[in-house]
Amino acid sequence: MKKITLSLMGLLAFGVSNAQQELVTVATGQTGPQVVSDAVLYDQQPGGTSGIVNLYSNDDESGVFATDDFELTTASDIGKITVYGFNNGGNAVIDITGINVYIYSNIEGINIPSGDPTQPGSGIVEVVDFELGGDGFEVVTGEGGALNLVVDIPVLTGEVVTLDAGFYWIVVTPSMNNLSGYPADSRFNQYGAGVGEGFGANDAHLIDPADQFGGGFTSWTSYVALGLEFFSTAFTIEGEENLSLYSNVKEAVSVYPNPAVDIINLQMPSVLTVNSAVIYNMIGQEINVSVINNQINVSNLSQGVHILKLETNQGTISRKFLKK
Repeated sequence: MKKITLSLMGLLAFGVSNAQQELVTVATGQTGPQVVSDAVLYDQQPGGTSGIVNLYSNDDESGVFATDDFELTTASDIGKITVYGFNNGGNAVIDITGINVYIYSNIEGINIPSGDPTQPGSGIVEVVDFELGGDGFEVVTGEGGALNLVVDIPVLTGEVVTLDAGFYWIVVTPSMNNLSGYPADSRFNQYGAGVGEGFGANDAHLIDPADQFGGGFTSWTSYVALGLEFFSTAFTIEGEENLSLYSNVKEAVSVYPNPAVDIINLQMPSVLTVNSAVIYNMIGQEINVSVINNQINVSNLSQGVHILKLETNQGTISRKFLKK
C-alpha cells in the first residue's frame, strides 16, 4: 500500500458546479423497490462550493471517510439517503464501483460515532461495497461534475431499519477505481453544508485510518480540529415515523430536561398538535402557558413538582416535572 503525504488543504476540493442546479438520473439498471416513504426526516443542503474527500480507493484498499450527525425526534424507519457531492474531473461515474454505508450510535459526552469502518460490527447499519448497478444504489449527475449518491436502505439491507429517537452518525462513501494517491480531479468530494442551528448538534468528522494523507487523522477528527471553513456535510435522510414502537401515540410524548430550570422541551410525534397547555403546582394552582417551537418557559414557576397538562388533537396528555 503506497503512502502519500499531502498538506491539509489536499483534503479539500472546490466544486465548479452550482450546488442548487437541477440534476438528472444516470441509468443503473432496473428500478428498485419503493422506499419506505418520501418524507424527509433530516436535511442538510449544500452551503457554498467546497467539499471534503470521501471515498474508498479500490487501488489502495483504504479509504478516507466523512461522517456527520443527525437527530431523530421520534422512532423512524429509514428509507432513502442522498449525499450531495461533486467530482471536478468528470470521471466519477465511470470510476465508482460500489457504495459503503454505515450508521453509528452517538457516544454521549464526547459526541463521536460508536465505531468506524475499520471495526466490523460496530455500526447499527453496515453495508460494505454494494455494487453499482444493483437495486438500491444510483449515482445522480449534473453539469460541472455535480454528483449525488442515492441509497435505499431497505433495499441494501433487505429489511426495514428502525431507529429510536436520538442522535446518530451517517457515513456514505463510494468505492472507486483509478484513485491510487487520491488525485484531486478524480476523487469524490462531499459538499459542505451550512453552519449554526439546524446543521447538526456536533461538528462533522473525518477519519483516514491508513493515514493516506499523512496528517495523522487515524481516528475520528472534527472539522474544527482540521481547520475547515465549514463544519457540516450535505445529505438528506428520508423515511417515516414509526409509532408502533409505542403502545399509543401519547406514550411517545416526553418532557426534558427534568428537573428543569428555565425551559422545558416537548418531544412528541409530528402527528400530535398541541391546542393548549396548562401547568398545575402541588396545591392545585393553574398557570396558563404557551408552547412555542415545542418549548415552554418555566422560569417564573416556583420550585417543586408540577403537572403539565396538554390538550392535543389526540386527547389530553399529562406529564410530571420538577422545577429547580
